[in-house]
Amino acid sequence: MTPEFSEFSYGLAFTHEYINRHPGLGAAPELPSLVKEGTEGGGWDLKLGYQGHPKFFQFKLSEFMRGSRALHWGQYGTPHYRFRVTPQNQSDQHNLLKDLAEDYEDVIYAAPRFHKQGQFDELFLQKRVTDNSIWVPVRDLPRIHHDERHYLTFTSEERVAQWQSEPIRLEGKFSAEDHYATVNERRTIDEEFFRELRQNLIRRLRESRGPVFQEPDQVDEIETVLNETHRLLTTQFGLQMVVLVEGGG
Repeated sequence: MTPEFSEFSYGLAFTHEYINRHPGLGAAPELPSLVKEGTEGGGWDLKLGYQGHPKFFQFKLSEFMRGSRALHWGQYGTPHYRFRVTPQNQSDQHNLLKDLAEDYEDVIYAAPRFHKQGQFDELFLQKRVTDNSIWVPVRDLPRIHHDERHYLTFTSEERVAQWQSEPIRLEGKFSAEDHYATVNERRTIDEEFFRELRQNLIRRLRESRGPVFQEPDQVDEIETVLNETHRLLTTQFGLQMVVLVEGGG
């Protein structure tokens, strides 16, 4: 059963709640709005040089699976959820995220443990969307090959997920509580961070796609680096980067 709400709505609600969960913390301005053109006096307003905790989210929608015809009913014997990982012959995105997670630990698939609009509305008002989501660190998942079909399956109650097609009970941190506990692990978010991030994104794309990858031109201006980083994250990796900082952005 498909969910009654959109991936966009879920991602927006999840991000809003994640940003506002901790008193005294807020979000750095979202790329590419880290730079603002046409500020008073002209030029660019660069909002960099803060201490923050970056996470990279890819939002998924969960299918509600029930009844004996559900593909993995034999493992659960009870209603459960799943989301699909795109096969390698359709997109190299999963393996790209797996590679990127070697550079940045917090690359996460986030998916709801609910599917009805009424549940979504209630959880949003209660500020419990993230608590009722599964957080899957991509670094803990296997790589995929060729046309293999893979899913992450989980129940509304369990704190762990299973990797399908070959059943693997994953070990790792899958709850909001686990990941909120890391927000005080901060690093400097400055020009060097974004230049390095852009280069790492390009390197991972080059390694994955080889000669067919059309490498972007070298850039020097930080505003161009920020915009290019945002473009690569969203269009090639399907990621939203959120940085929690003390006092907000």
